[in-house]
Amino acid sequence: MKGLDPASKYQVWNSNQEGMENHFGAELMGSGVLVSLPEKASTVVIQYRVVK
Repeated sequence: MKGLDPASKYQVWNSNQEGMENHFGAELMGSGVLVSLPEKASTVVIQYRVVK
């Protein structure tokens, strides 16, 4: 992901664990967070929100 504030904390939905995870913008823009996509072509929506 690009364009996030590296110092802000974001909540990201983890569909494998069916829950929200907190990550800093720097983590989401780097290679520290793995994102897996379905094997078959489908629409993928990535949801996040800033945690205050």
